[in-house]
Amino acid sequence: MNKVNFKIFSLLVVLGFLTLSSVNSSYGQSYEVGGGLGTSAYSGDIIRKIDPGQVGLQGTLFGKRNFDNVWSLKVGVNLAEIMAADSIRPIDAMASLRQGHFTGRITELSAIMEFNFLDYVNHKSEFKFSPYAFFGMGYAFVNAKGRMNAGTPVQEYRTGTLVIPFGGGLKFLLTNQLN
Repeated sequence: MNKVNFKIFSLLVVLGFLTLSSVNSSYGQSYEVGGGLGTSAYSGDIIRKIDPGQVGLQGTLFGKRNFDNVWSLKVGVNLAEIMAADSIRPIDAMASLRQGHFTGRITELSAIMEFNFLDYVNHKSEFKFSPYAFFGMGYAFVNAKGRMNAGTPVQEYRTGTLVIPFGGGLKFLLTNQLN
């Protein structure tokens, strides 16, 4: 399994370098770099729904190659902190007795294709927005430490998994350089 994980990771790194390494100044709109900040939250055995009191910080850096005004490839890295503790808001009486908790960090590398339904970046277009859809592949590394219940010692956990990011949204062209 580790050989497969390393091959997937290597493929994502190579795709990222190929996407970002051939930047040419004559194609100003062909390449983009960006980032974002937000929050991350855990939902699982300790917390059944998003708890605003137990959120972490999330950040994203990406490079993007626009093939035309419709298709693009985005390669990025996401870093997120997650946490949960039975002692903050126990979901039931057993959770109060269990006293499980953890904190962790997720690092995700991904390559994502995006499709814009409208040509909103063309200065002749009547639209300054576009719905879009995306689909990709990536790999997430998880490093966490915590305990399962009050009677066990704190342990460290390290694992990784293949991820398939997909979804959609709405993009707006604010200026010629910012969307």
